[in-house]
Amino acid sequence: MKKVLAALIMGISLSSCFSPGVYVQKSTNTPAFEGENEFKVSTTSTFRELNMAYTPVNHLGIIANGIYRSSDGDEVTFSDKAYPLNQKYYLGELGLGYYTNWNDNKFFFETYGGVGFGKTQYQKANYYVFPIGKISDIENYESRITQFFVTPAVGYRIPFADKCKAIFILSTNLNGVQFSDYSPVFKALQANSTYYFLSPALTSRLQFSYFELQMQLVSYNQLNKDVVPTYNPLLFSYDKEFCSKNNWGFTLGVSINLNKLIQTYCKGK
Repeated sequence: MKKVLAALIMGISLSSCFSPGVYVQKSTNTPAFEGENEFKVSTTSTFRELNMAYTPVNHLGIIANGIYRSSDGDEVTFSDKAYPLNQKYYLGELGLGYYTNWNDNKFFFETYGGVGFGKTQYQKANYYVFPIGKISDIENYESRITQFFVTPAVGYRIPFADKCKAIFILSTNLNGVQFSDYSPVFKALQANSTYYFLSPALTSRLQFSYFELQMQLVSYNQLNKDVVPTYNPLLFSYDKEFCSKNNWGFTLGVSINLNKLIQTYCKGK
């Protein structure tokens, strides 16, 4: 009973599905090119990511990643009145890299590096049910994001069935996150200008003539824990639809090789 009364007096805080952090979990873009003039477009089971990769010449790769997440439509209803809670996060990345294949394309290595820019916006409504029962304030969190990344990977291809290959990739993604133009609430994170995350991933694919089916398991790890506590909600945005509570994320995805798709279509005609 004391706990119930304490909750009534202290108030209740409601928020939307993920926190305002400047770092959001995402899948790792590992195109695994076999040769020049390949153009791949992929997405994941979250359907809020779009990854692209192109190799104009052998050994040179260009990648672009985009992520957008929003909880528009979430709202708090109190005293028959609705209070919307808006939350948005977007990030675009561009990178260059090197790849190589050996032993008849059975083995491969690739590494990419680049930079991304984005923004996080978040609203949190606090209301109190005692003594008068009304919303007391709406907190606004907002910050611009700059994110650097380096992604090395090694992999192995084996025949799986008729005109099908199985691909296994071990990669890791190192991110350095900075932010600016932030709301006053983010000042607590300014003790260090860059925050680092390491995200090893295990990816398996079934490769058909022009498309691939993918499964990916990723672990998200904050490196500079001495500066900011692990998974501080202002820094690390936990998304319950994508990542489990123990910082592991799992996605399903599909990738289409546009050049091979066009070639297959032309042969069919």
